[in-house]
Amino acid sequence: MDFPQALGPTMAVKAPSGTSRLSRVDTTRSP
Repeated sequence: MDFPQALGPTMAVKAPSGTSRLSRVDTTRSP
């Protein structure tokens, strides 16, 4: 499940409720 990291904050917005957890962490890592 590393695909959200590649998309970055964009995934956080379009991500479903299931992946929202990963997207939130990814947004913190991304500048």
